[in-house]
Amino acid sequence: CQGISLEHQRAVGARAEAASGLAEVVKYGVILDAEGMGGEARVQVNFTGGGVKWLVLAYANLRPV
Repeated sequence: CQGISLEHQRAVGARAEAASGLAEVVKYGVILDAEGMGGEARVQVNFTGGGVKWLVLAYANLRPV
């Protein structure tokens, strides 16, 4: 992934693995699914009152509650 450091890719990949615990509650919703690694890792979140959306973990800023 150009423009993304290896350290950042590893951190994002680790977050994807942690998020794959599925049904983890995060601020504003619940993680339903996770896929990918590094800069391409994504999670599917069911937002309270906002529906289900896929987010790129590198930009999602999800926080467990």
